[in-house]
Amino acid sequence: MSFLNFLKTKIFWAQVGLAVAATIVLLVLVNWGLDIYTTSGRTVVVPTLVGHMQSEVEDEVRNGDLSLVLIDSIYRSSEKPGVIVDQIPEAGKKVKKGRAIYVTINAFTKEMTTMPALVNYSYRNAVVNLQNAGLSLGRVDSVPSPYDGLVLKQMVDGREVNAGDRLPKGTAVNLMVGHGQAGGSTHVPDVTGKPYDEALVAIAEATMTLGNVVCDETIRTASDTAMAIVYKQSPRAGSDKTVETWTPLTLWLTTDAEKVATSLLSE
Repeated sequence: MSFLNFLKTKIFWAQVGLAVAATIVLLVLVNWGLDIYTTSGRTVVVPTLVGHMQSEVEDEVRNGDLSLVLIDSIYRSSEKPGVIVDQIPEAGKKVKKGRAIYVTINAFTKEMTTMPALVNYSYRNAVVNLQNAGLSLGRVDSVPSPYDGLVLKQMVDGREVNAGDRLPKGTAVNLMVGHGQAGGSTHVPDVTGKPYDEALVAIAEATMTLGNVVCDETIRTASDTAMAIVYKQSPRAGSDKTVETWTPLTLWLTTDAEKVATSLLSE
């Protein structure tokens, strides 16, 4: 029998049919196996955990075939201690069952830091060291002294603190800085548009002190202040603008970039 005649026989087409059927069955089995392996089609929606206590959502997470993993804690004075402040993945995302949800909670106590040595250091170095320690600059009082620009005292809430003392991060540290008997003048630095921490360094370099700090409605916590931008200052800067050394410079702060841009354009 010739090959062409064989192609016309029932035996050939029966074999072709069996081969096609076997291929279809194999594809179905492979697809089914992949579904089991990858749990395809078995997804759940991540619930909203932010704003709730960890103990309040554990059952909901477990019932959704998810797991809860605590990865970090931060301190926010505006939030309730122990409340979840961040979650990964975000609420509303579809994930496979068994996925871990990583959460960050608000710490029950403020994170502590070590008070650096500022006495007998220059005012500029003191400002930088405070920032590096996670502390903030409070009131700066200048007093007559032969040691011009040297920090004479470091205080918190009216009492002197020593290097090595433990303080909550963000604590405002007040400084007493000496100024020379002869006095002098300095140019007012332009800190408008600068981040708050850079503005503090510029003020120190100009031998001025930090005056009042006026925060707008976008700033509610110490963390907001750390990320704030100066959108106005007094006295204003100018190439010929000079004041006596240790003159206080008042700052207006915001986290609103549009507000900063508007203020800079109006200058």
